[in-house]
Amino acid sequence: MRLVAFTAGLLWTIELALVLFDPLGVVFVLDFTAFRSWIVPAADGYAMPPGSYHFSNWIMTVDQNGNRVTPAAVDGGARVLFYGDSVTMAWGVGDGVTWPNIVTERLQLDGANYGRTGYSAAAIDELMQATSGEACVVFLSVQNDAAILGDLPTSSTPGYKPMILRYVDFFRSLNGDGPQDLAAYDAAMRRIASRPNTLVLALGHDYAETAAAYGALAVPMYRHRIAAADAHADVAGNRELADAIAPLVSDWLTGRDCAA
Repeated sequence: MRLVAFTAGLLWTIELALVLFDPLGVVFVLDFTAFRSWIVPAADGYAMPPGSYHFSNWIMTVDQNGNRVTPAAVDGGARVLFYGDSVTMAWGVGDGVTWPNIVTERLQLDGANYGRTGYSAAAIDELMQATSGEACVVFLSVQNDAAILGDLPTSSTPGYKPMILRYVDFFRSLNGDGPQDLAAYDAAMRRIASRPNTLVLALGHDYAETAAAYGALAVPMYRHRIAAADAHADVAGNRELADAIAPLVSDWLTGRDCAA
């Protein structure tokens, strides 16, 4: 009986410590579960209804077009659409500190954030074809863009789950990247690269060497990430991205007509 009580007390102590401190940042799993319950199916993958979405310690606002808001957008500035996956959407940080918003503010752009968490290059290509028109486009590609977009939307409402079990889920998930479709990736990257008024960027030196075949310019990997379990850029990491990307976009826009 004493052993049972000791074990129960120990588990309760561990649970409380994980909830209060979350040393690896596994709250990311909880946030992503909530995210999956909010999104709805769309032709290219999923969509988010307009509104304000409250995560563990950050808020994301989605506009009427299903895009993350870009508060710094300037009416009359060069119209630039930012495409990419969760790094472009800027998972884990507030609307005003995403790198697309910082670049928009620095360059006085009429910017819009078309980043979509989990999107592959193929899904981004479909979204771009459907939404970009003749606008100027900046596409930040990352290492896992060859992965196949999973079946993200779910109607299930996230319920309570002990943090200990969330840590178990996290360690079970450390099995590498998901399945890839290299043919679809290559076709999508070629279509995006051949699109007029399109700047293709590649995150990280190693990946940039691969993406150079599609005319991509290298963007250094950010050093500041949200947590061990969440490799997305934190506020400082988004500033790092903006510092690297803003000059590239500024040079690229020189002499280019990017009217709305």
